[in-house]
Amino acid sequence: MLYFLLLTTFSGFGQNSTKTEFIAINGKNTAYSSSNLLTRKPEEPLLVFESGAVTPKGNWDTLFKYLPKGISWITYDRPGIGQSQEDTTIKNDMDIAKHLHTLLQSIKAVPPYILIGHSYGGPLIRMFIALYASEVSGLVFIDPTDFMWTRQNEQSLKQVSNNPMGWVEISEKLFATTLSNNSIPSGYRSELNRIVSQDFSEYFIDYRSLPLLPNIPLTVFIAYNSPSDPKEVAMMKQFNINSSFDAELAKLRINNYLKLIENCSNGSIICLPKFTHFMHLQDPKIIASGIETVYNASLKDK
Repeated sequence: MLYFLLLTTFSGFGQNSTKTEFIAINGKNTAYSSSNLLTRKPEEPLLVFESGAVTPKGNWDTLFKYLPKGISWITYDRPGIGQSQEDTTIKNDMDIAKHLHTLLQSIKAVPPYILIGHSYGGPLIRMFIALYASEVSGLVFIDPTDFMWTRQNEQSLKQVSNNPMGWVEISEKLFATTLSNNSIPSGYRSELNRIVSQDFSEYFIDYRSLPLLPNIPLTVFIAYNSPSDPKEVAMMKQFNINSSFDAELAKLRINNYLKLIENCSNGSIICLPKFTHFMHLQDPKIIASGIETVYNASLKDK
């Protein structure tokens, strides 16, 4: 599944239904929404949501009614996305993780945190826990971008699927097509350029030396055998990509995530056939259930 085709949301995909507040970080306003911060008990984890690339925080809103009442959570817009001001000092994924940590500290949202990352938010929560491992009690990846992808994966995908390009090569072309749209807001353009230049160009080099994950509750949701999108079909035809690409890509991604969780005694991978990349919109109840499972497991670990 070429899930970056779904990054077509520059008109404000997922408009906010929750109250938005603002706080200045590095002189720039960051927009965030939260629930139950003041009534949260010290031992209770805080759910921290990290959206996919160029996706505003409102994309999580449909999920919240399926979470247990009283649970504490926070969503936010990264710099330049949604209602947050662009910050040109942010150069890489580590800067994003530090920015989120500063936000949490600034609003006195103390740990422990359960991080939930969708798509590009997956790499970002992986970077966050590498920097602040003692503050994180659980992880939920929702059809995450594969930050463990290697040049060997790229070559293997081309070979086994008999296709001229691999996942990174196609993604770079898709991003280039998107970036050719002059109507894209500056902050969105900066984020897409950062992903291409930092993550894709060097095959996620900043993630190769990260410490192993701690043994905490962890769930990875992966969309599998997804329904074809008309735009995807047209793009596949344009790039001469045959139908075996998606299945072989999924196998490599699943294998990489199996390696990621191999030291987590309470880790799991859940493949959801016929689900789309935005699975938390397609069936928020099943994703909320997975989040609640990690939440309850992290409480037991205390």
